[in-house]
Amino acid sequence: MNTDKFLRQIAESFHRTPEEIISFTIIIVTLIVVAVVAGIIKSIVHRNTLNSIVNKRFEKYVNKFSLTKQEIDVVNRMSRYLRKPVKKYLIFTNPHTFNTCFHLLKSHEIVDNQIRMSLYQKLGFNRFDPYKVPFSSFDIAEGTPVKVFSMKKRTFINGTITKQLPDGIEFKSQNNLIDFSENDEILLITHNFTGLYSIKTRIIKVENTALFLSHSENIKRKQHREYFRKKIYMPILICKEGSKEEPDHAEVRDISAGGLSITNPGKKYKKEDDLSLFFQKDTDKSYHLSGEVVRVSGNNKILHIKFGHVSKSDRDRIVGFIQSGVLD
Repeated sequence: MNTDKFLRQIAESFHRTPEEIISFTIIIVTLIVVAVVAGIIKSIVHRNTLNSIVNKRFEKYVNKFSLTKQEIDVVNRMSRYLRKPVKKYLIFTNPHTFNTCFHLLKSHEIVDNQIRMSLYQKLGFNRFDPYKVPFSSFDIAEGTPVKVFSMKKRTFINGTITKQLPDGIEFKSQNNLIDFSENDEILLITHNFTGLYSIKTRIIKVENTALFLSHSENIKRKQHREYFRKKIYMPILICKEGSKEEPDHAEVRDISAGGLSITNPGKKYKKEDDLSLFFQKDTDKSYHLSGEVVRVSGNNKILHIKFGHVSKSDRDRIVGFIQSGVLD
């Protein structure tokens, strides 16, 4: 059976000529192609718009902090380890994000720690923030009490980190250092508000009452310590970070120094959204913080938000609110 006869039979069954069927088929195919192309174009336009927004935000931070080409290059390389590399501006807003990306980058490439310190200073991050997860011995503040455990002699001594040096840290103790010698492997035990940590390193030299320990990123968390969380019911205004739309009304369900849970107005917001949060205790005042939705629960009714970059004074203020009940 040739093609014309086949089409003629189909046409007769539908009371249509072959030419009409061919024309109809061409129209249908054309509409499908147009719809597919329109969808692709819409996706490209949306992606380009998003890229434009986040790139402008990135450039804004670059100019604000007067970053050098070398520092920008390091930040670009760090952004590979973000869930969404296009949102690399987040490295400038959250010290935990910064530290995580830097740690992952350094585990794959050689990176100058001086650049890390320079970025810390320019970005205004407190390198020794007691509410921050440490990623190496670089993150232990001078004056921090620690324990040093000898892997060889299976003994430990108490002491204090007295100095941060370019190639290591100085530890001093009132105890006898007879069980410790040069090149011994040791565990340095320390803690802050996020947990208990052990850092595996070695002794560079022993001098009087001091041990000089090499810097190390071989760190493990031994115990978590969650922020105190308090159930609170209060109104709050929220919107997507950078949005020009009117904020939505929501209600806080609980809060800690690290984040909070709030209702999801109209189930509008979703995981990984960056939000601006406006606490309104008084009608003439507002207290603003930023955060990321890390989890959604209750059939998309509750947002669990982790605060972004929060200064020590801001975090102390939140802790004070919780302890005093100001937000009740």
